[in-house]
Amino acid sequence: MKKYRFTIPGRLPGLNEILDAKGDVYYVGNGKRRSRYTDMKKEEQDRVIKWLIAYKIPKNLDKISLEFFWYEPNRKRDPDNIRAGEKFIWDALKQYGSIPNDNWKHTGYVIHHEPILDKDNPRVEVIIIPHKEK
Repeated sequence: MKKYRFTIPGRLPGLNEILDAKGDVYYVGNGKRRSRYTDMKKEEQDRVIKWLIAYKIPKNLDKISLEFFWYEPNRKRDPDNIRAGEKFIWDALKQYGSIPNDNWKHTGYVIHHEPILDKDNPRVEVIIIPHKEK
């Protein structure tokens, strides 16, 4: 079965940044509120989709598992904090159309999370493993 790889330059927000953004609410008018997380989520999903397109990741894969390699510039963020960024990747895969939904039926396992130091080139490398060919 063919695996697909793509790289997202830079870092994705970690759990601490996500929680901070969730609590940061602002008013958008007509008494409506919005959290900074809403903006963060859209921005990060759009960034991931840009790289899904660049790497020609196929659509309609049905069910997939993922491997993550988190290249960090230093050890300031704990590995469990870093891994929270996977949320943006799963949601982008759904929005892009690689999977119909990011629920139990279409998401398999997270096979691997590995934090790696690379001070000169922080990035996230993702390997997509389809469960079966369509």
